Amino acid sequence: MKIELISPAAETCAWVLRNFEELGKLVGNEIFMVYPIALPTIAALTPSDIEVTIIDENILPINFDKQVDLVGITTLTYTAKRAYEIADKFRQKGVKVVLGGIHPTMLADEALEHADSIIIGEAENVWPEFIEDFKNNRLKNIYQSTNKTKLDEQDIPRHDLLHSGRYLMNSVNTTRGCPNNCEFCLVHTFFGKGMQHKPVSKVIEEIKRFPKWFLLGKYFFLKIEKGIFFSDDNICANNRYAKELFSALVNLKIMWWSQAQLNIANDNELLNLMDRCGCYAILIGFESLKSENLKIMNKKVNKISEYKKSIDKIHSHGIYILPSFILGNDADDVEDFKKLVDFINKNNFFATTLSILTPFPGTILYKRMEKEGRILDRDWNNYNFQRVVFKPQNMTPEELQNAYYWVLQQIHAYPAIYKRLTALWNTGHFKKYAGKIPFYLRILSFLYITKYLWTKDLSQIKFILKIMLIAYKRSTDVLAVLLGINYHYYVYSLPKGIDPVVYRNKLNHEEKNKENYL
Repeated sequence: MKIELISPAAETCAWVLRNFEELGKLVGNEIFMVYPIALPTIAALTPSDIEVTIIDENILPINFDKQVDLVGITTLTYTAKRAYEIADKFRQKGVKVVLGGIHPTMLADEALEHADSIIIGEAENVWPEFIEDFKNNRLKNIYQSTNKTKLDEQDIPRHDLLHSGRYLMNSVNTTRGCPNNCEFCLVHTFFGKGMQHKPVSKVIEEIKRFPKWFLLGKYFFLKIEKGIFFSDDNICANNRYAKELFSALVNLKIMWWSQAQLNIANDNELLNLMDRCGCYAILIGFESLKSENLKIMNKKVNKISEYKKSIDKIHSHGIYILPSFILGNDADDVEDFKKLVDFINKNNFFATTLSILTPFPGTILYKRMEKEGRILDRDWNNYNFQRVVFKPQNMTPEELQNAYYWVLQQIHAYPAIYKRLTALWNTGHFKKYAGKIPFYLRILSFLYITKYLWTKDLSQIKFILKIMLIAYKRSTDVLAVLLGINYHYYVYSLPKGIDPVVYRNKLNHEEKNKENYL
């Protein structure tokens, strides 16, 4: 028996870490930051007498003529339409299809139109039953998990089934759930209250199984410890567990990053451990600079008055902050976007995640906006954090869309990247990572970046010359420069944004002219 597990391709979106196109040109293949952990986890639960393959459609095309008995597709809202297309094609060929993940859990009736079975909730608890029913030709339409997955009983995911050379980092999950219940987030809805923890010994065993050599792209065999992305939604939510984990990681000498909340800055012992055990970056959801917004979204843990102090504290431990902000909250107005740009640049955030507020099915936000009649678009492809699908409170959808493009382009303009990157280098943030990159790859990266001098864009020429001189003098990781260029190219491939205040005045002027004409 053969099973194909598929992760559908997604359009580039704010929370799907970008395709590093410029880095890919260096190594000869498209490169992505991390891979989805759900399918390797399910593969590990599949009986050994069944042949399992995994296809991440962002990396490899799907072969619809391949002889398989069953296809399993993990489905997020912004990949739902593509998941349904894949499912329909396989079912037309007589192949059974099961859909799982957050979107089928929230919209079961919709998903069932495209599948023989769906799994609601955490798949691990019902996968063995599902496989047994499939073998005996007695599939049910719905398999629903009523219990939380016991991570201490979970097998190590089948990372070996992925094309690891196409990812910069390995993915490991240590906890599930989050103690918060933010209005816009699905974690609490999907996993329920409370937290689940994988035994630290199992986490260490999983990390030790990763190969020491790997082929990056097409050309480079690297003998280095690949970085780890801990895919937890809030890795420090349980302070005691986090400290136990970080203490165990110290001797592994790995580099890693994950997600946490801003109050980690209140615990010196925790920050010291994070620094010692190889944490070079942490994604933190600041979400907004306005207390009214934080109150609406139920982000109680964030205290705006403590932002600056907390940022400086985390930076002082050599940990690079990856902030996340949401645009289009109910208290936002067009004057606020310039303040956000200034805040990002002033606090030297090199890589910032910007998302347009998105009411995902199943969230408290979705229910509220549905009740208020503010949802404008139900095309799931547009639920990718980059498109406005609702009516904002204090601006038009067009104004919010323009503001999103404008903020992205302001913070990824070359002078802004240069300012923040050099400020980070002054504090040594990238030195941890630089030492892990083989010397020959650093030299090759340096030579490759010089190709960007052949342009008519004077700001790009100035940026490359200045940044490479500093990188050379300080023996800093030049791959960081390549990533900065990658971000710049990406955001400037989007429609050009206009200063939001100027854009509003422009719209008002056009509306007034239209009224005068009529």
